[in-house]
Amino acid sequence: MFGNRRTSLMIVLGVILLAAGLRLGGLGTSPPGLHHDEASNGYDGYSLLKTGADRWGVHWPLFLEAFGPRDHRPAFYAYLVAPCEAVLGPLRLALATRVPAALFGVMTVGVLFAAAARGFSLGVGVWAALFLAISPWHLQISRFGHESSLTPTFALLPIACLILAMPRRNAGDGDTGRLSVFWLTAAGVAWGVSLNTYASMRPFTPLMILGVVVLFRRDWVRSWGQPQGRRALCVAAVVGTVAAAPFLLATVTHWDQVMARAEQVSVLHSLPIGEAVTTAASQYAAHFAPDWLLIHGDRYAIQSPPGFGQLNAVVMLQAMVGAVVAFRDRNRNRFALLLLWWLAVHPLAAALTDGGPHALRSACGLPVFQWLAAIAADRLISQLRTRALRTTAIVLLLAVWGANAGFIVRDYFARWSRDPWVNALYQRDLCEAVRFIRPIVHEYDLVYVSDQNNRERRWYSGEAYAIVLVELPVAPADFQSWEKQVEVEPSGFHRVGAFGPFIMTTRSDVLAKSFRAWPDQKALLLVRPGEIGGGRLLGSVRDAAGETRFEIVEIVPPSPAR
Repeated sequence: MFGNRRTSLMIVLGVILLAAGLRLGGLGTSPPGLHHDEASNGYDGYSLLKTGADRWGVHWPLFLEAFGPRDHRPAFYAYLVAPCEAVLGPLRLALATRVPAALFGVMTVGVLFAAAARGFSLGVGVWAALFLAISPWHLQISRFGHESSLTPTFALLPIACLILAMPRRNAGDGDTGRLSVFWLTAAGVAWGVSLNTYASMRPFTPLMILGVVVLFRRDWVRSWGQPQGRRALCVAAVVGTVAAAPFLLATVTHWDQVMARAEQVSVLHSLPIGEAVTTAASQYAAHFAPDWLLIHGDRYAIQSPPGFGQLNAVVMLQAMVGAVVAFRDRNRNRFALLLLWWLAVHPLAAALTDGGPHALRSACGLPVFQWLAAIAADRLISQLRTRALRTTAIVLLLAVWGANAGFIVRDYFARWSRDPWVNALYQRDLCEAVRFIRPIVHEYDLVYVSDQNNRERRWYSGEAYAIVLVELPVAPADFQSWEKQVEVEPSGFHRVGAFGPFIMTTRSDVLAKSFRAWPDQKALLLVRPGEIGGGRLLGSVRDAAGETRFEIVEIVPPSPAR
């Protein structure tokens, strides 16, 4: 379709470079600032790098207590962040936090090409890689330092390894080719590791394995009758179990941590069973609705750029056609039926939790939409009878997708990243204020940070202490040893009110009490405009419109009388 194999590979290399540019370019500034979930992962990675323990002092944890006893998350992403922070240094922790997400995002584009090209055709592989490279959903999640950014990769990678493990043949043609021990073992490892990445993978991975077992049952029976086949199946099962061992061990020894977040957000725990089933069914269906896929996408601004659905109209139409084609081809190529199974099960984790549909919890299904769209594009072009018609169709599709990519890039980097509310949610103003005090913070005895929230004025303070830890940064050994004021709220999340010299509020009553208790202390305040009177203004942080977002104020005790 794209000429010879060499030409196709050159095109794919260009697509991967495009994906790399879109995911790595300006990674420290788009998204603006740093979300507190990213800061949590970044600082735990830094703490593991420096001390071998998370920020709360737990050595080599399998799960991290992020923002309270009901907010445990797998530690896998923090371990990936640690070497990035070792390379980039302590003053670039925020950037290092996003690097694993971006690198895995680029890798996913290449893996999708390899899987689709081997499982279907070279043309399907090229189109799938292109569609994923410029997907607004994938672009968003690949630039967000959150553990959910790994789910598209670990949903796709075992399927890719499985395709490479299977002999080259169509189902039922009587070929007695042998399983690849290496690639089937790699699939087992990828499935095992996937359980350690993000909570949504815990139901998704077993369901995908079930689908593989059922759909390819004849292959497994045939392979079991061959020495190499038995060896491949046994080695894959054993090594996959070893890869899943951290999650399995944690399940046995720390069940409360494994289930903490699920119990926090599950509709099965918060609603009567009848209402929970109805809600889950409604949320499952919503993941296939036009409003979600084409118009508004995720309602939370940090998870979906406004103005786009999770997909766009072109890829959605192509994916629908691709699903029909895959169903028609199910007897000739069982990987087509596996794609439909993948499509069906990917929203289940998100459907069972509140706040659905949810872009992060359903991101494990992201690659399958692009893959199905690629099947449709390849089939459409292959049906054209003449080379001229095929070339024209390819040029038109590339033009449409090129224009689409331009809109996505413009809206993401120009409009969404500059949106005032997005900047507030990523606490860009606080990040800049903390960077302002880096050179001088050691000169002060106490540092007060505002905790004011005001949606109308776009003041947002969400777990702001984590931003302080990353942007200064605070030495992990210091944070672990300092006395902390931590209050656990009824929701199971905590509020860190103070740690060491940092007090995370500028309320007048707290300031008055502190100044009475420590009258001789030199204080630095990061306050919202108009919060306090007095003190010496050292600087301010302004937004793009010139409005003051933070003021940095010094309060020095009076000199003793002579």
